[in-house]
Amino acid sequence: MRILFGCILAVVAIVSNAQSIEEIIVTASPISGDPSTVSGSFNLINSDEITRASTGSLGQLLADEVGLANSSFGPGVGTPLIRGQGGHRILILKDGSKVTDVSSTSADHAIASDIGTATQIEVLRGPATLRYGPGAVGGVVNMIERIPYSVIDQGLTGHIGGSLNSNGDSQSPGGQFAFGAGQWQLDARAMYRDSGDVEIPGLADHAADDPDETTDGYIENSSSDSFSRQLGILWSGQDSEWGASYGWHDNDYGVPGGAHGHHEEEPPVAEEAPEALVRVDLKSRDYQAWFRRRNLPGVLESFELKISGSNYEHTELEIEDGVATPGTYFSNESLETSAEITHFLFGWRGYSGAELISEDFLALGEEAFVPASETSQIGIYSVHRLEDESYSLELGARLDQVEKDADAAGSLTRNTLNLGVNLSVPLSESQRFGLILSRSDRAPSSEEVFSEGAHVATASYEIGDLNLDNESSLNFEVTYNYEGPIDLRASVFYNDVSDYIYRLDTELLFNHDLEEMDATGLASCTDESGFDDPEELEEAIECFLYTQQDARFWGVELESVYALSDRSELRFWTDFIRATLEDDTDVPRMPPQRVGVDWSYSNGPWLGAVELLWAASQDRPGKNQESTEGYFKLDTMLAWRNANWHLYLKAENLTDQEIRNSTSFLREIAPEPGRSIVGGVQFTF
Repeated sequence: MRILFGCILAVVAIVSNAQSIEEIIVTASPISGDPSTVSGSFNLINSDEITRASTGSLGQLLADEVGLANSSFGPGVGTPLIRGQGGHRILILKDGSKVTDVSSTSADHAIASDIGTATQIEVLRGPATLRYGPGAVGGVVNMIERIPYSVIDQGLTGHIGGSLNSNGDSQSPGGQFAFGAGQWQLDARAMYRDSGDVEIPGLADHAADDPDETTDGYIENSSSDSFSRQLGILWSGQDSEWGASYGWHDNDYGVPGGAHGHHEEEPPVAEEAPEALVRVDLKSRDYQAWFRRRNLPGVLESFELKISGSNYEHTELEIEDGVATPGTYFSNESLETSAEITHFLFGWRGYSGAELISEDFLALGEEAFVPASETSQIGIYSVHRLEDESYSLELGARLDQVEKDADAAGSLTRNTLNLGVNLSVPLSESQRFGLILSRSDRAPSSEEVFSEGAHVATASYEIGDLNLDNESSLNFEVTYNYEGPIDLRASVFYNDVSDYIYRLDTELLFNHDLEEMDATGLASCTDESGFDDPEELEEAIECFLYTQQDARFWGVELESVYALSDRSELRFWTDFIRATLEDDTDVPRMPPQRVGVDWSYSNGPWLGAVELLWAASQDRPGKNQESTEGYFKLDTMLAWRNANWHLYLKAENLTDQEIRNSTSFLREIAPEPGRSIVGGVQFTF
């Protein structure tokens, strides 16, 4: 019934008139900047949408886009999901280079980047992802800070501005400055964000028997403070360009109360000391240098060499009675080198490249459930396109070798092969049919093979398995696009995943007595009968084992835009995904079906919009997971802009709905933000 409701809305849009979506240059393919030729489906977030965002979280920005969702661990952490896939199954990039952090290691770790310094964000699925790395079953999120081969503006240009948000009394000033002189350009960007505890309607913990056991109207320890800066230099000639950049990203954010605690079944009595709060002090430094040469002779068209690296670290601070004590320390250093050529041969245009990546991961402290490890990866890829008036065919392949070494925990060497085919056939001048077939191959991650220890953030004892096989996925997608009286985009996809890796709840509890007897892995876990001390039983955490089982993901995405008049348009969209394991249980933390209706009106410099989102109840939450209720969310926006000024006023969750996000690890104690009034201004010069 829910799927039918969403489809009816999309069909209603077909009978109406619409205006064409403004063309945007994308960087996903080095052989074309036209979105219609990108291999696979995609989302584009432009600079105006980024400017008006009320958050620095990538996941929260993308949460209401078709096919995307936010896997939040409290307001300070927001990582994107693409068609229900997250973690190591998607790649987070900045200007085509991997963002190095530990966000995929644990749900309470934030992405080491702020969206405020980006000019455009591209979300890719399908064969276009082969350019960036192996195993991106879900897709790729690329934050673009510069458009290749852009013209250098002479003199001083840029923008400066900021916003205020009533929810948490947050503020976010920032700006970008560029100075061009001849063939040279200097670039500087900065974004600062400061937010107090997030305000919500009602109690944070919806299951609390006593209001004194939780917070009312706000989420405790959800404040954040971040500062991102970047400096860059560019030289651009007629046939070549080179540049370099260096960035700093600092983020101090809180983990909502209870997320790092022992998750006792009963709250502490009043006489006991309050539980210590945990904050994450994150620091990341990244650099990138590149050289491009165009208009090469013969079959070659261009050549690019890029070197990038990152030094990441964060410390989890336990704060009690105003005193901060350093807890677990994480660091990750990376170096990435890549070379790519574009070419034209026998009617095929294409690009080929090689990539070498090394990472050095370290974790120290009580929550260091993943041992220190070194990872090296070498990959080669090639994508070729043949097109004429009747069709466009794109073939791609990528081969990688991944080596992981964790000293005493063992080592792992795997080869992965990723393939993609995209056939696009124009049915008429306004209609296009697409068929996408791909094979995605992913080697197990470090935590999936090397984990051995208590992971307090998820209240579990995690056990890895060195014998895990590669996770392989056969992906099938059919797309339909129509432009003319209406704009319509529809996709139906199916992913058949072999040896899907997931955390299995063994229904056993970690036993310290067995650990003291040198037991490891599942041997250190037992059922309730294995505990002699009732207090130890009460505080024991569950054992989770990384294991494998075949899985199936399938879904539908529909989006339609039509014009009510020359100044007003209406947009309908819906997405739906279902994910099941081979034993017919549901993959946990999947987004529910959603339907959106957006109305916008423009008149000269004025732009107004009203957005209504309906999300269904998630009554297939996965084994041992709680269902979440559906909700309606109403957002409004009014903006005025000319060549220099951009002023806007937004209201998000205007009706102050209580929203429990089914994809969130903390949905039971940390709902999504309540009503937020956001005002901002940007001056461009």
